[in-house]
Amino acid sequence: MKTKMTTLHLCTTLLLVFGIYGGIASAFGQSEPPTAAYASFNQQFPNAKKVKWEVLSNNLRASCVEFVEHKKRHRAYFDKDGRLLELQKEVEVDELPEKVRMALSRIYPGERVVKAYEVVKAGKSLYQVELDIESHRTRLTVNTEGMFTSR
Repeated sequence: MKTKMTTLHLCTTLLLVFGIYGGIASAFGQSEPPTAAYASFNQQFPNAKKVKWEVLSNNLRASCVEFVEHKKRHRAYFDKDGRLLELQKEVEVDELPEKVRMALSRIYPGERVVKAYEVVKAGKSLYQVELDIESHRTRLTVNTEGMFTSR
């Protein structure tokens, strides 16, 4: 009888601990991505390194994965069915389209681009650019034609 009670207490404690941990992990987005998203990611980015997944707690149907590929940082968002919703890729300033570089130099002459990312969503590219303006970081979004969509 004592062994059964000890086993019961142990099982109850384990269930409680893992149940609480699972709830906390889920609340902070630390659970596993859906199988389809994981498989799609591995197929599309076979050379990815330093992979970190997060299931978005505000949207249980989407997962975010951060990774490095070809020595550049990336972030990708997948839905539960494995469809790539958005891809953000770190790019060098000289890799920005000419119209984007021209618009930046025309509107912000002499300002230094600190970081640049290409954001691909629904087959269309935008560029997020961080400038160092008077010691303040400013993030801008520019389309491929050099038009600012946010400042």
